[in-house]
Amino acid sequence: REAWGVLVDKLGIKNVMSVAKRKEFDEQLQRGDLPPVCEQTIAAILLGLAGQAQDFARDAAKEVFDILRPRGHWGGQYATNNAFRVGRRVILPNRVESAYRSGCFRCSYHYQQELTAIDGIFHLLDGKGIMKENRGPLILAIEACEGGRGETTYFRFRCFKNRNLHLEFRNLELVKELNLLA
Repeated sequence: REAWGVLVDKLGIKNVMSVAKRKEFDEQLQRGDLPPVCEQTIAAILLGLAGQAQDFARDAAKEVFDILRPRGHWGGQYATNNAFRVGRRVILPNRVESAYRSGCFRCSYHYQQELTAIDGIFHLLDGKGIMKENRGPLILAIEACEGGRGETTYFRFRCFKNRNLHLEFRNLELVKELNLLA
């Protein structure tokens, strides 16, 4: 199990999977439902995963599209959030929380995979391939920022004490591609 976990992490396969597929893989890993580690099974699984890369990317894009269009009680109340497309800015509720240091924030544990998925899709759409890190630049920037404001290659963000994360997209062409793909 540990060998499969290391292989999948090092190859960045999780970063192209949707959050649901990632959870499914983690459950398989915990149960030990993966074949023994040998050259033939590694090659067969990697070739199978490579063949499914487009499907994984499409599923992940649809999932990120849904994440960025929060609906219901929490997400539908904000004017910047649109139920039909991702706009220039979105408000994501409950994604951040105050850190131990004054004026600093960290990502809510339950939403770290979602924020990593958002980063991963923008990497793919920008033609940079699969993101290698298991914690995306957005999470790292949020946790490193002072005063709850910062930016990454793809986002400007602002964190609030009410646990909301305001994201502004820096490249609207990538947002347009995400809307079309999803």
